[in-house]
Amino acid sequence: MLCKSFFSALIIFLALHSSVQAQKTPTIQENSIWALEPLKVDGKTSSDNYQAYNKSTMLSYSLSNDDKSLYFVIKSTDNITNNKIMMGGITLTINPSGKK
Repeated sequence: MLCKSFFSALIIFLALHSSVQAQKTPTIQENSIWALEPLKVDGKTSSDNYQAYNKSTMLSYSLSNDDKSLYFVIKSTDNITNNKIMMGGITLTINPSGKK
């Protein structure tokens, strides 16, 4: 019983902590970021690297570039979103006019 209540409290704490982190991040990345070195695809990144959080897709993301490449880094912590990504992939659409 004690173990069950401990895990319930832990899950609630983690859910609240992740929602607070998401609220601190803007919904749109406003500033461009120059990549000082090419990104490594190794899965290691900190939460400070994400410039925006999309509430409808539950994705944290950041766009950066250097003189040759455009880098798109995303983070998903939602199991349903993770499954959708695994089944269908991700499509990045860039609208140069800035209109919806």
